[in-house]
Amino acid sequence: MQISSLVQPLASAPTASPQPPTAGLLKLVYGDWFRQLGAIDGGRPMSSDALELRFETNRDAVLASAALSDAIDGVRVLVRRQDGSAPAGVEVSAGEVAGFVARIRDLVKVEPRRIPDAAFVVTAARPDDNARLDHLLRDEIAGLPVKWQTAAPSA
Repeated sequence: MQISSLVQPLASAPTASPQPPTAGLLKLVYGDWFRQLGAIDGGRPMSSDALELRFETNRDAVLASAALSDAIDGVRVLVRRQDGSAPAGVEVSAGEVAGFVARIRDLVKVEPRRIPDAAFVVTAARPDDNARLDHLLRDEIAGLPVKWQTAAPSA
């Protein structure tokens, strides 16, 4: 008997292709944080590539527009007032936006600062939270580049 007849080629296992990002998946992953920020029901998928976040007040909608990225993993984030209209343009300060972002309970501190460098500094207890938030927040908020810190365990 030949050995080659006993050896069967291994069936190649189908490789799992990565799931394309969808608005439903975005809501599933970030919906709790969106609710903490005040988004009604944590957002509503409008299509596979658009998630609508509605806020009860125009001020919260403006703050969300100032803080949240326009697109997260290829999904457009549409910030609206409760009635579905776009937020009316109102000037907001870096401090107001920091207070808004600080609503996320997983954060230790959010502060705009000028010294030693001008930056919008987000501090979380775990580096994983910073990595996740890096997708959510704009690269620049209120004219300040976003910087990430991990809090010391005693903080």
